[in-house]
Amino acid sequence: MSNEQPHLAFTARPEIEDKAEFPQLAEGVPTELFPSSLSETFGKVFDCIGIAEEEITAAMEATTDRELKERFNASFKHLLPTEPLSSVSTEVYRSHAREILHRVEKDEDVRPGTSAEVLAVLVAASQRSPLNQTGFLRYCRLFREVMPQANEIHHTSPYEGQDYHEQVADDLLDHSRRKLWSLRGAAI
Repeated sequence: MSNEQPHLAFTARPEIEDKAEFPQLAEGVPTELFPSSLSETFGKVFDCIGIAEEEITAAMEATTDRELKERFNASFKHLLPTEPLSSVSTEVYRSHAREILHRVEKDEDVRPGTSAEVLAVLVAASQRSPLNQTGFLRYCRLFREVMPQANEIHHTSPYEGQDYHEQVADDLLDHSRRKLWSLRGAAI
């Protein structure tokens, strides 16, 4: 009898060559609503679960405080990937998880949006329309905060150091965190 764990293989749904010929899979449901690959969808979810477990374990190992360990252990529900994080890399999600766990450690409110979530919102907004000076300044700052390992990419803004843009960028971050909190609602 083998001790090997069963391996689950997900297969992608066949791609439809001519989407104009098959615009809907079911009455009233556009094909764009379905992922092109189940393995891609489930893979992202399982990656996030694995990252959350790794970060919780690391946080628990870094403390001897029994109460704090219990809070870390109970924090998994706060690490669920939110809508803004659904289309970003796992490294951005890891930054989100670390920020939430840092808040748990400091006994702070975990509901406001994280820097990773605000960065994801700015990235999505920039794909629809160019960011203004304030948005670009905030994007550059958040990118350096969320992705410090990407030191070779120098995201800087010509508006850094200008008091007006600095203050407005800080206000944008505060507003974005509150907005993400309200969109989350009672889920947390």
